[in-house]
Amino acid sequence: MSDSLQLDYAEVLEATPYAPPFLFLDEATLGEQFATGIYKIKGNEPVLEGHLAHKRIFPASLASESLGQLGVLYLVKNATSPEGKKVDLKNIVFTSADGIRAHRICNVGETLELEIKIKRLRYPMIQLGGKITVDGKKAFFVEQITLAFDWA
Repeated sequence: MSDSLQLDYAEVLEATPYAPPFLFLDEATLGEQFATGIYKIKGNEPVLEGHLAHKRIFPASLASESLGQLGVLYLVKNATSPEGKKVDLKNIVFTSADGIRAHRICNVGETLELEIKIKRLRYPMIQLGGKITVDGKKAFFVEQITLAFDWA
C-alpha cells in the first residue's frame, strides 16, 4: 500500500469482525507499515455501567482492545496470501500482549488517538506495537500485540 487509506465508521464496521457495543474504533487511516485511529469515549458504552460505576472511566483493557482492533483492520485490508487469498475474518485471534503501561485515566468525552506500527506480518502472525494519546499526551502504551490469523 503506497498511499494512505482513510476509513470512516461504516467502513471500519464493514471491514472488521467487530460490532457495537464492542467496536472501539470510529475512524482509521492505514499506511504502509502503520495505522492510526480515533475513538471517542461517548459515555453510553454498556461496559462503563459496571466498570467502576462510581466513576465512569474507560478500562485500560479496552484501550489495549482498541489497538488490537486497529491491528485487525490493518491486517484485513493489507494482507494477501501468495495465492491471492484474503484474511478470514472468522479466524483472527489475539495471542499475547507484552509491555503494557497505562499512563493516565481516560474519561468520558475524551478522544483516544490510536497509533500502531507493524513490527512483523508473516503468516500466520502479525506483531505490532501501539500507543494511545489524548490531546497529544501519553495515555497508554503496548510494546507488542500478537494476533494469529488464517486465510479465507
